Amino acid sequence: MWYLGVIFTAISLILGIASLFTGVFVSIITLVIDGLILYYLFRPGVKAFFGV
Repeated sequence: MWYLGVIFTAISLILGIASLFTGVFVSIITLVIDGLILYYLFRPGVKAFFGV
């Protein structure tokens, strides 16, 4: 489950970066949220909870 969260958040982060190049500057909010989610998922307690 942890791996799926990381994969989907990374995909969303990549798409958010791509949308910045197309001129959609509202995606900055998405980038910040995705960054926070990735930070949270890589915390030691969260990884231990998921058994990673």
